[in-house]
Amino acid sequence: LNTASLFELGRAAGMARAALEASTNEWAQSHVTTTTLGIIQMDIRAWKSLDDEHQRRTLIRILLCMSGEDYAPKNTSLDVLIQSLHSKETLHQTLCGCHIIVQLGLIKFYRELVAVPPSMQAQSIMLWDNRFKVVIDESLLSQNLCVAPLGERSRDQLEKMGYSKVADCPALHRATLPALYVDNQLHSVPYFGANEEATLTSQPLVKAIFLPKRMLLIDCFDVGSVLLS
Repeated sequence: LNTASLFELGRAAGMARAALEASTNEWAQSHVTTTTLGIIQMDIRAWKSLDDEHQRRTLIRILLCMSGEDYAPKNTSLDVLIQSLHSKETLHQTLCGCHIIVQLGLIKFYRELVAVPPSMQAQSIMLWDNRFKVVIDESLLSQNLCVAPLGERSRDQLEKMGYSKVADCPALHRATLPALYVDNQLHSVPYFGANEEATLTSQPLVKAIFLPKRMLLIDCFDVGSVLLS
């Protein structure tokens, strides 16, 4: 080995990584859907048609996006999940602070309640559980507000309070959504919008945007900048 050969090995490895990341981005953009409530799902048959490396990378991307973790789950744990996804028609497992559920040909990913922070002091702009950007009108901050998980409130109760969109969310995931509390009493549930630029007829006092710390689509590895540094 010499400097030239090491440089070439590094360049080849970097190009391979960049290509894998780009193709994972392309596949995810076409086959993975994300709701405004932060539920992620994909067709299991389409996922099974991928090669082994892309199957792993897609699962890791989704788990990191949902959980906000900095590191991928251990290979042994990921291998168990992949084997189960290939061998079982229905499935409910947990990994990396997420529920992984297979139903009706879809792999669905929900956040796991035990992994969500219990409470945070409310601020005008805050990142909740590394998943939601929560924006609170300044007029509300004079109250003793905190943000905590919605918890196990019934669908009927939420519908009566006017939160039909949240009520339609599966209970496992709904319990992990951010909600506002005053003195441990439920104050309100944010409006969950599609993006920051969404224009509403009447702007809500509290809104939440699914804007995770770890995005599903990433900037691909830049071979040139690394080799030149």
